[in-house]
Amino acid sequence: MKTKLIICLLFFANLSIAQKTELVSLKNTEQFVIESEFYKDEPFTVQVCLPKAYDNTRKYPVVYLLDADKSIGMAKEIADWLTFGREIQDIIIVGISYNKDDNTWWINRSRDFVPTKDTLSAFGKRWSKAGGAVNFLNFVQMDLIPEIENKFNIDTTNTGIIGFSFGGLFAAYTMFTRPELFDNYIIISPGLVWDNCLVCKLENDFYNSGKILDKKAFISISSEDSKDLIIEPTITLVDSLKSRKYKGFDLIYEFYENETHFSGYPRALTTGLKRIYGK
Repeated sequence: MKTKLIICLLFFANLSIAQKTELVSLKNTEQFVIESEFYKDEPFTVQVCLPKAYDNTRKYPVVYLLDADKSIGMAKEIADWLTFGREIQDIIIVGISYNKDDNTWWINRSRDFVPTKDTLSAFGKRWSKAGGAVNFLNFVQMDLIPEIENKFNIDTTNTGIIGFSFGGLFAAYTMFTRPELFDNYIIISPGLVWDNCLVCKLENDFYNSGKILDKKAFISISSEDSKDLIIEPTITLVDSLKSRKYKGFDLIYEFYENETHFSGYPRALTTGLKRIYGK
């Protein structure tokens, strides 16, 4: 009888401890929900990672992070380590997330990061929701950026975006369609094959229009990325950018041996932050 009583007490003690368990939170991070006319009944969750010694009298560079559902923790901690080591300046990272299940994130990112529909290629047919990048850009430009600039001390002359895979496609697309939005681009293993390398065509049109590309761009791919989907179209874009000699354009390109599509991401994110925001 005494043994049963002890077991019951231990069970309820453990249950009490389990009930007090709290979700892990990131230090110096604020989170809020933002609604938009561009996404009826689909609010975004915005996660803002502030420097450790955030000072209301200073203005900070800001970088907007796509795929924050999967990447906000990694990006914040990498930035924190680099800041701790005095390898980069203090920056604010703004993560854009759906804050739902993985399947929703997976579908919505193809909807929001991909600029057109592609019903001709086998790859394009896999993404039936694709084609909403303009809508997402409208949300970023008209809703998100003004909200961030209203809430935090932002250096509006030093803004950036980080995109990986489809997010990299979106970042590259943005550079040639709404270049006024960002000053810096970290583009990692971008899916530039989309729509027969639409971004390459946009870059060519941009150049022929005589526009100025006074930007800083870090572009990387990995040796184990898909040759057809990522490596070849990215090299085509990089070669074109190198040949243009845009005034004021600073291009940093890296190719990572022995890295996969996914293992190359944190490596490129670390290097990209150092090259773009280094002291």
